[in-house]
Amino acid sequence: MPSVRTGFVAWSILACAQAVSAQSDLSATLRVDAYAFAEDALSPQQTNNPSRIALDLIGRLELSDTLTLSFDSTGGWSGGEHGFAFGRINRLSLDQQIAASILSFGYDTLIWSKSEFARLSDVINPRDYRFDPSGETTLGQPMFRWDLPLGPGVLTSVVVPRPLPSRYPSAESRLRSRLPVTGDAQFEKNQNTHAFALRYEASIGITDFGIYGYVGPTREAAIVSVGSAFAPYYAWVQQAGFDAQVTFGSSAAKLELRHTSNQLDRTGVRSDGWAISVGAEHSFYGVFGSPGDITVAVEYARDERGKQAWQNNQNDLYAGLRWSLQNTADTQFEIGYQQDLSFDSSAWRLGFEHRVMDGLVAKAEAVLWQDADPQDLVYGLSRDSHLRVSFEKSF
Repeated sequence: MPSVRTGFVAWSILACAQAVSAQSDLSATLRVDAYAFAEDALSPQQTNNPSRIALDLIGRLELSDTLTLSFDSTGGWSGGEHGFAFGRINRLSLDQQIAASILSFGYDTLIWSKSEFARLSDVINPRDYRFDPSGETTLGQPMFRWDLPLGPGVLTSVVVPRPLPSRYPSAESRLRSRLPVTGDAQFEKNQNTHAFALRYEASIGITDFGIYGYVGPTREAAIVSVGSAFAPYYAWVQQAGFDAQVTFGSSAAKLELRHTSNQLDRTGVRSDGWAISVGAEHSFYGVFGSPGDITVAVEYARDERGKQAWQNNQNDLYAGLRWSLQNTADTQFEIGYQQDLSFDSSAWRLGFEHRVMDGLVAKAEAVLWQDADPQDLVYGLSRDSHLRVSFEKSF
């Protein structure tokens, strides 16, 4: 009974977390997910309707007036016909304040993007594709980081001594890409070769912007054949980018621009190229004569390599709507649509969230695939239309 054992461990950790909460800033969330898929799995190894239990632990422990230990981790069990354990460290870092600057070392996650979907500026951290095929979920990795106030903003210097690979679904997982990644990660340079990044971020008036440079393994891995398996290959790239958000009243406009050198495309050719993402959102307040509000967002992303890019956002349009009732239960409804204009793949996303009681939130999400081109990287997901129901208990 793996799920029972995992649940017992989760509750034991929560008991310890509550015991030390008086000495530290600690929070925990226990999450239970149940999936229902519209079609049978592609492989007999895959679970048709899996369930999942996960525990998130987030906290800060002040060791002295200038030294803090920060952590953010997730672990749990994915059950069904083929169960397996999983874990993820988002952050486990010591933060030392030195005058006005902060020096951090340990595992960390840096989220730089301002866009909702393409997230072009998130070039540092590997991805966790096991339960999130979009790649929005990131993994912490070892790094030294120095945040130095400079003018109206902050200059961030990053050294990654040993870049880590992304994590892909196992053979048992249901949400898999067209090419199941089962081989060991391949790096163009020795994995102990340091990666570097430098970013300046500031807010001036109604504009938030960032500019950065990065040298290291790409986070857009090529999937290559290694013997009888497929494995991710990480080319050594140079990237530079700019991102900005302008907020005026209840509206916002977003821009992300990134240039990559020495990137490997789907034909095996090295190339340099630009990628861009533009988006806008607007909120309507007091809709239907109620306290609720509706936010509408539109985003377009393009990579000049087009169909040869090893990423999903090569020529894609996204549109979404979120309706927040602003009631005591924080009820929200979401609907989104994505259209790949190159491969003519499309999908609908529906979401619901409601606080059942204090500390307990119920969620539901439906992903409905309409079409998918066999050449599209997401083609393997076209049979994975599903409903996911979740319950989250916070402590």
